[in-house]
Amino acid sequence: MTSNAPSPRSGDDTFDLIDEALATLAERRRCWLGDDLATIALVVSLIEQAERFLPQLVHDARASGSAWHEIGHALGTSPDDAQLRFDPGTPIADSRWPHEHRSRSPQPSDFSSASAGYRATEPASILQRHAMSWSPAHQAIELEDLPRLRDLLDAGHDIEDDNGDGWTLLRHAIDVEHDGHIQTGEPLHADATAFLLARGADPLRRCNGIPVVEEAESRGHWLAAEIMHSWINRGHQPP
Repeated sequence: MTSNAPSPRSGDDTFDLIDEALATLAERRRCWLGDDLATIALVVSLIEQAERFLPQLVHDARASGSAWHEIGHALGTSPDDAQLRFDPGTPIADSRWPHEHRSRSPQPSDFSSASAGYRATEPASILQRHAMSWSPAHQAIELEDLPRLRDLLDAGHDIEDDNGDGWTLLRHAIDVEHDGHIQTGEPLHADATAFLLARGADPLRRCNGIPVVEEAESRGHWLAAEIMHSWINRGHQPP
């Protein structure tokens, strides 16, 4: 490890940036920073958003040849802890890997009509890389476009649409629904979850050993978890 290897450090610069981000988020969500509970929720939202950068960044660092001791130093943790958290082969790896949260909800204009992915006119950012490989059905989930998703499934699209990394349509729907609730403060909903279950999605399908229903519970998407548990208890099985 070189002496100038990067490591996490907090100071006046990070304080100022977080203070500005907190004020901006409070304004967007129409919250009063004098409300301690509201401010706590805003801070946690920012933390959760920032952490979503890490799985993709670690993946890219590994792909570029970085060793786990270098990544651990950058994370401010041990190599073993870094690998345990971010190596997709470990049982407790971040289940969002390699998916990352959106800094805003993508709009239809963000996508090219000629290809599955973001427009090639702009360089792919960290937040866009995974989207560049999304299928049309995953794009429909991301945009919460249920009529488009219905048409795709009617045309024979795979209800799971797992490209090998465990990122199924149902898992993606849970992520979008819960994150939309966290980011906007709007009521939690489970429209896509219910629709996918009705079409045969498997709530027990595993990713890194974790069933979709269990991930919904751990993420705090209680509504999706309730629907899936009821679905399972009534004996519904995927086709």
